Amino acid sequence: MAPKLEVAFDASVLGYAQYGAAGRTGVFRVADAFARELARHPECALSFCGAENFRMWASACDYLQDEAAFRKFPRLHYNNPARVYRFLGRLFYELEGEPLISLPARAYRKSLGMALRGVERSFQPLQATALEGKHIYHSSFFALPEASRRVKGLRRYLTVCDVINLRHPEFNPSGSKYFQRVIESLTPDDWAIAISETTKQELCAYRPDLDPNRVFVVPLAASNLFQPATDRSIAFMRAHQELGERPYFLSVCTVDRRKNLEGLVKAFALWVKETGNTDTDLVLCGAHGDSTNQVREQIVSNGLERKRVKLPGYVPDVELPALYAGALAFVYVSFHEGFGLPVLEAMQCGAPVITSDSGALAEVAQGAALGVQVRDPRSIAEGLEKIRNSEVRARCAQASLARAAEFSWQRSADLLLRAYKASE
Repeated sequence: MAPKLEVAFDASVLGYAQYGAAGRTGVFRVADAFARELARHPECALSFCGAENFRMWASACDYLQDEAAFRKFPRLHYNNPARVYRFLGRLFYELEGEPLISLPARAYRKSLGMALRGVERSFQPLQATALEGKHIYHSSFFALPEASRRVKGLRRYLTVCDVINLRHPEFNPSGSKYFQRVIESLTPDDWAIAISETTKQELCAYRPDLDPNRVFVVPLAASNLFQPATDRSIAFMRAHQELGERPYFLSVCTVDRRKNLEGLVKAFALWVKETGNTDTDLVLCGAHGDSTNQVREQIVSNGLERKRVKLPGYVPDVELPALYAGALAFVYVSFHEGFGLPVLEAMQCGAPVITSDSGALAEVAQGAALGVQVRDPRSIAEGLEKIRNSEVRARCAQASLARAAEFSWQRSADLLLRAYKASE
């Protein structure tokens, strides 16, 4: 029996779990799913570490301890400072927002803050000695640490979900410098995991010094939670979200500029005007982001009533399958994506899908969705009208289920292990 691959997995990004809904970002989902599959893969001996962000790592340790799938796996360094930080942090943040009127209370909070900063200052970055004997160092999000370069025989991998912030910094001006540092931590001797062929091409275009043969495509998958819903669960969801009995188009994403919800509202208004439709709504689910006010302004300026375009905010994953399944169609017209996981989630629930006819979204859909030009509201409006045809909708729903069946996290894990072995 061949020896197992010793994999040190940087799980710092799992610290996003502490932020609840806002923390369940795409990078969290990717890292969490990869870690779970590696944890149960028979060819892998997994251990966890955190490279550079002590606060995130301290929070990730909580998550790793709470999740049964991760408890038994070793953590390579600074568990004790992380425990101290978590203990002090709980005491400190319990007081956050409290009106501390008395002098002793203010002094107590100040002393806790000083203790927290002291623990942070005592943080020692990941040391090369912690990685001795490991075959693979895999960062799920953060820059590859300098210490990992000093371990003889260690192969370094970085998951790249997208390079949108670098190729299109207008969508996140404040974050482009950080992502540049992450991508530049890759050397020509390292390997990268791209979550789509589109992301691989964009990474290689941004970093022409990288060998494309060292960039492996490992597509994502939707959770098994996303399945076709029963009529009863759809009815319950409608009542809970106050949707009534009216048909609705659905989009699920953070309300950011990149997601093009302003364009979707324009397209919906154009469709309403040209068809005279009065009984179909648009539901935009997702945490509020940098475009929330602009989307609301679009609703008003296009003469739409707020009750026809609903923004219910963040919706927990457990409620999404019924939302997807009950929709007239799922509409995802983001300008740029590294993969587009909501498209796959909707497809797995049997929803007809309207999405981009190019880029990663077209790659994921691969002909199973109705493709539109996302920068053209008229093209999107035409897609809304086409999908109302019952035959088109039934055909797209069937194609959705067939396409979604081609993805699974087990397949992704097998591809990831294959990428690891390619560096041997």
